[in-house]
Amino acid sequence: MSFLHPDMLPYKLRRIGRMLVPASARVTIAAGMQEFANSQYRLYPSFYNNQRRVVNLKDSKKGEVCVIIGNGPSMRDFDLGRLRGTDAFCLNRGYLLWQAAKITPRYLVVTNPLVVEQFASELASVDADHFLPWEHRRRFVGDNSMFLMLRWKAHFSLDIAKGIWGGGTVTFAAMQIAYYLGYSRVVLIGVDHSFNFDGTPNSELVATGADQNHFTPDYFSNGVKWHAPDLALSEISYAIARDAFAADGREIVDATEGGQLQIFPKVCLERMIL
Repeated sequence: MSFLHPDMLPYKLRRIGRMLVPASARVTIAAGMQEFANSQYRLYPSFYNNQRRVVNLKDSKKGEVCVIIGNGPSMRDFDLGRLRGTDAFCLNRGYLLWQAAKITPRYLVVTNPLVVEQFASELASVDADHFLPWEHRRRFVGDNSMFLMLRWKAHFSLDIAKGIWGGGTVTFAAMQIAYYLGYSRVVLIGVDHSFNFDGTPNSELVATGADQNHFTPDYFSNGVKWHAPDLALSEISYAIARDAFAADGREIVDATEGGQLQIFPKVCLERMIL
């Protein structure tokens, strides 16, 4: 029997916990549960096979440039042909953009459990190298899938084989992966950093009507469950990532057209990837 990660517990149970347990204690308890859940993976031979594959990727792209593509409205009319020849990270349901263009990204990164649970079959069909949470490994059996342990401790992971912190946004997860692979420059596009929603950050919502927060109205369409973004936490995470890259003589820059994020230097896309 597997020990569940704290974010895999039933929503009603987590809600009761928030009501009864002080915030500081919840963080400590959740982190302990996370470590215990991660430790059980060492019982599986597949864990060590997966770890070897991840370790073999370290610095494999040393000195190169990549693009991390957010899924904001600024990507609605974006020509993916502008990225030809540049490694690109696709996030969550960003594959919808690539499928429409009939081309594929280099990587697909997914950390949100609701995205995995509702769209696992679509994610598995994307012809790219996948990075996914270890606890969802049974949903993905292809040779192109690699699995990472999620940690609740706030930090920028220099060694993703030991786990990553989600940081409130899959974009931050992709930054940690890009660092581990050795990319010297990460260029952001589509990270609009602006959402319209009713609810509190991190709450579970159900989409009603067309999606106005992403590049297609079908991204989180009517009836789809999704988590409200935590922009404040995202900014903290982005600042941590910026500083980690800078400390190693590398950089993250932002070429998002009209984006609201102010953490990274604003740049022209073509000047950064050519």
